[in-house]
Amino acid sequence: MHETHPDVPRIGDVGSPHHAGGTASLQDSATSRAAAQALFVNSNFERAQVLSERALRHDRDDVEALFVRMEVAELEADYATALDAAVQLCEAGAAVPADPRVRLAAVRVREAAANTPEFRQAIPRVQALLENSAQPWPDLHLALLSAAMDGAPGLDPYAVARAAGVLTDWRIVGPIGAQPLLALDQQIISPSEDLAQNFYANRAVENFQFPDGWIRLPNYFGRHGVNYATGRFASLTSGKWRVRVESAGMVEIFIDGERVLRTDAARRREAASVEVVPGPHRVLLKFSTSSAPLRVTVFRDGDPARTPLRAGLSLEEATYLLAAEHYADGDFGDAIRQIDAVRQADTTAALQLLRAQSWTAAAPTSLQAATAWSSLLSEFPAALAADEVVSEHALATGDSPPAINWAERVLKQYPANGQALQALTQASLASKAAVQYDSQLVWNELIAEHPSCSALIDAAAYYGAQGLRTERHAIEQKLDGCAPESLAYAQSLSRDGDHADAAQALRRLLAGAPLNRAARLMLVRELQLAGDDEAAQRAAADWLHIAPNAEEYHRLATASVGAEETAASGAHFYAPYRRDAMAVAREAADGKWHDSVVVLLDDHVAVSRPDGSVSLYIHTATRVAASDSAQAALARVPVGAEILTLRVLHASGTATPIDRTQRSGAEVSPSDTVDAEYVVNFAGDGGIPEHAEVFQFVFGSFDAPVLSARFVALTPTDRAEGGVVIATGDAPQAHTSERNGMLERVWEKQMPAEERSYSATLAIGQAIVRVVEQDHGWSVPSKAERQRRIETIHPGPRPEDS
Repeated sequence: MHETHPDVPRIGDVGSPHHAGGTASLQDSATSRAAAQALFVNSNFERAQVLSERALRHDRDDVEALFVRMEVAELEADYATALDAAVQLCEAGAAVPADPRVRLAAVRVREAAANTPEFRQAIPRVQALLENSAQPWPDLHLALLSAAMDGAPGLDPYAVARAAGVLTDWRIVGPIGAQPLLALDQQIISPSEDLAQNFYANRAVENFQFPDGWIRLPNYFGRHGVNYATGRFASLTSGKWRVRVESAGMVEIFIDGERVLRTDAARRREAASVEVVPGPHRVLLKFSTSSAPLRVTVFRDGDPARTPLRAGLSLEEATYLLAAEHYADGDFGDAIRQIDAVRQADTTAALQLLRAQSWTAAAPTSLQAATAWSSLLSEFPAALAADEVVSEHALATGDSPPAINWAERVLKQYPANGQALQALTQASLASKAAVQYDSQLVWNELIAEHPSCSALIDAAAYYGAQGLRTERHAIEQKLDGCAPESLAYAQSLSRDGDHADAAQALRRLLAGAPLNRAARLMLVRELQLAGDDEAAQRAAADWLHIAPNAEEYHRLATASVGAEETAASGAHFYAPYRRDAMAVAREAADGKWHDSVVVLLDDHVAVSRPDGSVSLYIHTATRVAASDSAQAALARVPVGAEILTLRVLHASGTATPIDRTQRSGAEVSPSDTVDAEYVVNFAGDGGIPEHAEVFQFVFGSFDAPVLSARFVALTPTDRAEGGVVIATGDAPQAHTSERNGMLERVWEKQMPAEERSYSATLAIGQAIVRVVEQDHGWSVPSKAERQRRIETIHPGPRPEDS
């Protein structure tokens, strides 16, 4: 346990046992201890800096001196010096990585990671530390990952992420259920499930890859219910591993079916240890959409031994080190409480700095964070770090002069300070306030210091506004590859009207990142704008393979599927089976159904093509008794389906089309008939095995009488031998024939006129017909499988629960 200063109250579980420790001692000196006194007790930045530099000239591995040098530089916004000191402190303290000074140094390296000259120079040193260390350095791994995502050359984000234990590949399905909190407590999907099926609760499972490991759900995922995700990691030996999750809400994690962690919605980062055996291991997440973005990291746990705080520390430095451990663990609330527990906190610059940083990490836009930084600046005007944050807030509210004044102050001391250069450039975009620097020179310096995608985009906008076309073009060329999987370059080409070039840039991106949904959507639009409709249709169809839950993209792909099918066969697959709902409605107008809902016809045509693609045609005509039953009939039309007919058939013999974008606006009266005819084109090319629910049909309904029902299954003739149809209940006899190279099977059931009553319909029961195909011919599934499949009543995608 820590031997802390006797007057320091310990907050929380300081020094959690998962960080490696050791018995080696870290070097310091009388000079470096004096430097610490100057910083942590007296808040004398200048004296602390002079003494720490003197100690380092005598011994470059003086850890206390490096610690003081790092934190003084943090206070003074000298981030290049802070980064150099942090890396050197990690190098000097590699034997004792659990020392709170070393742990905070690793965090400082991670916070400074970016595509800047200073960090690019530090990358080989960080890599050497990781290669030579027997203990895990999660923060250093994540530093390299942050730099890779910012565009630092030579770093593959997927390789860096996986080396860090960050899980990047996931299968995700959801949201399932109605309420996130309630569904989180329910086992809708078993914790031991691998999401190996293609559908769960009528939602398709989708594959994702996230280069930085942050799970960001696309906007077509709903807000209600709970999402499930599965990933994997492997261990070569038995031992203890650490599972860490960073999230914005509640998350539940299972390893090999056993729950290991459930996060608190108030905590942004939590971790737990788990014992594993050699081999692959399955991770299952349960989380609400509001919990994203979230990231899971799994890494080998270190030695539980710890290093005690050194004897003779001042109260202020001991408090700082205890709070720094909380900060490094991501326990920002405990770090704040640790600092607030001592009365000296308000009179010490270092403690105020760490408190303000903790508030910003815990709640960036909170009043407490703003107050903490303002207090630090008020008490210690030399703390340029506080001045920076206050100035950024002023700039965000449209007040440019404070940001300009701060930037000019910093640049006088540190001419290459990226934050100051960025503040000046943003101020030049936001206002016409005069600055002492040439704006074009400032932009050039910023691009040289930090060529991030956002900086390049802003620079291009500035040059364009100034009429500097050559400079703007040169900047836009640098957008190509400015960050992994970035769309910035394609977007700049699109803005210039170069849609064909933008499409080509997107194709290059997708060659290495085929699951990038934003790039695929943009590709469809750019091809359309370029006039290449055929390629746009093919690109839209590709959406069906990776985003089967994105209804808007189903609409984009419909034209492609329909065009290809018509060209191949000369007609749509459902054409021979269409029926005239108006004629059916006239025949049923016998006066018996005015007071109840009745389904006049219910037709399904399912096709599995030789290439494995699957489509389903549905035609329903429902005579309604009231407006609410009309809306129920309309609700059964899936969002995103290719609508062929959507209208109201009136008792007078007239028809009123229903606006497909405003279905609720239709005028429907009792005894009218809602006529809905549509096609759903499913994602994937796995045929019947991947879309079993499409090839299942239920004759009849417990909700309303069904007067006429027909089910047609079209399958390739060369796979029909040994075919088996599973039928339960009073299923009708199948009529089999060959049509256009496809095996046609038709089941049809009519309610006799003398039995046309609701009670007669119930007496008939629920007859079910299924067509089952496996990889090697046709076969009958087991009894358990048959019973499980029978539970699926409505085929195809369903609208979300309201």
